[in-house]
Amino acid sequence: MLIDGYEDAPLVAGEELLSLPGFWAAYLMWLCETEEDEPDPAWFGVDGADADAAYEALAEAERWPVFRIPFGEGHTSGTRRHRFCRLQTALGADQQSLLDLNNKETSARSPAQ
Repeated sequence: MLIDGYEDAPLVAGEELLSLPGFWAAYLMWLCETEEDEPDPAWFGVDGADADAAYEALAEAERWPVFRIPFGEGHTSGTRRHRFCRLQTALGADQQSLLDLNNKETSARSPAQ
């Protein structure tokens, strides 16, 4: 489901992805990589196929999952995982703030990226 107000940037509610068996492996494995060690999905208690399926869902070009965490007084924190393993967080943001964050990122990129 597209998030209202994001028709030009396909931001979707990503909360349903949290239930995928390989979600945390796909979301966090890149943090575990070192020069000596290649991360292994088994470290997260899943097999490679589950991690691959979750990664494909996270990296889909037509759907950019946003994970929203509600706080008091109507504030929300939204984190979007960029396809290139960057995390972007808008603390205390509403939907317009998340869209503004995306627009700033898009305009800051060169045409070659």
